[in-house]
Amino acid sequence: MRTADFDYPLPEELIAQHPPEERGTSRLLVYNRASRKISHHSFPEITSFFAKEDLLVFNDTKVIPGRLYGKKKTGGKVELLLVREVETDLWEAMLRSSRKVVPGLVFYFEGGLEAEVVEKKEEITLLRLSHPEDVRAAIERYGEMPLPPYINRAADKADESRYQTVFARRQGAVAAPTAGLHFTQEIIKELGV
Repeated sequence: MRTADFDYPLPEELIAQHPPEERGTSRLLVYNRASRKISHHSFPEITSFFAKEDLLVFNDTKVIPGRLYGKKKTGGKVELLLVREVETDLWEAMLRSSRKVVPGLVFYFEGGLEAEVVEKKEEITLLRLSHPEDVRAAIERYGEMPLPPYINRAADKADESRYQTVFARRQGAVAAPTAGLHFTQEIIKELGV
């Protein structure tokens, strides 16, 4: 099986650029495998499609504001997405840069946050982050929510809460578990979680 097997045409105007203002108000498409029929519902109706013995797994990671925009000493622009903290202040990141990236190169971000290239791999760059006070606090303060690639707009303040699930507890996700964004506390309670 190839991922291309799941490609289908989807007009851009049908891709929501913002989540609904109120959680749980989205539509729900249900495919019944036995009858091979599709039915349309509102998301809160999802509770009626689970059997007692079904297992529902929730991803409780909280999305970090890991998209950072900065500059090189030369003034060239850089955009990075923090992917994983390997050890304290040492991060794997995906980045876009106006020029070639080599070990030793330093990027400068708002609020005194800096990132030095430790190693450049194919798609991932290893960076040592530093800040005069606290790297984590600087990421939280100056980073942006990493919106999905099909969202064609800049992140805004509302995204800080709307791209978190209501069950997010542990820091560490670098992308929103978008399927979970539709759940409300009421729906979770009705599921008996």
